[in-house]
Parts: sequence; structure tokens; C-alpha cells
Amino acid sequence: MKSRLARGIALLAALTLVLALAACGGGANPYGTGGGTKTAPSGGSAAPPAGNVITEQNIAFSPTSLTVKVGDTVTFKNDDSTAHQIVVGTEDLGIQQPGESKTWKATKAGTIDFKCIIHPSMTGRFTVQ
Repeated sequence: MKSRLARGIALLAALTLVLALAACGGGANPYGTGGGTKTAPSGGSAAPPAGNVITEQNIAFSPTSLTVKVGDTVTFKNDDSTAHQIVVGTEDLGIQQPGESKTWKATKAGTIDFKCIIHPSMTGRFTVQ
């Protein structure tokens, strides 16, 4: 009986920890890791051109549309208080914590949609020339 009680308490403690991590954005990525480009922490090395930054704030992108050239890099900067998961076309950039930046490189001309799969109202579009 004592062993069964100890296992129950251990299970409850583990479940509590998992739920606590999920609530603060830690733990495993529930959406899969996907591909994506490397993460550049805030204040990283080379700063991108000012016009190639998409800011995430108040559960919205700004700007929601951007024209870039093939070969340009775009930085998604999370200035929000919550995590985001950006997908550009079919390329998943992964989970992005508050204060973190992710980059994407335009490799072909055309119109490419981007979105946050955690927050479906967050959408935008690139025009790549």
C-alpha cells in the first residue's frame, strides 16, 4: 500500500511539473520542431536591414506585408509576452520565446504567406522580387 501511495504522489508531482512547464512555454514543442533557420538571440551579431524586420507584439505582426528581394534575410522579432511559432510558406521556424528572434531567407521570387500557428489570427505576406 505504501509503495502504491508513493507512486501516486510521484505521478502527481510529475504531472504538476509538466503542466507548469507548458504554462510558461517550456518543455517539448507540441507542434513539432520542423526545419527552419537558426535562432539569433536578441542583440545577436549582425543587425538586419531596418526594413527587413517583422515585429510580433500584442498578438500581431507589424508590418503584415513586406517586399524583399531574393537573397534577403527577414528577422522575426518577438516583442510579445508570449511564445510564437512562425511558419513561412511551408518552412517552420520553430517556437520563438519572448525576446527571441528568428530569421528567414528569401530563396525564390513570388508571394509567400507567413503565420503563427499558435495564434491563427497572426498572418502576413511577403512579396519576393
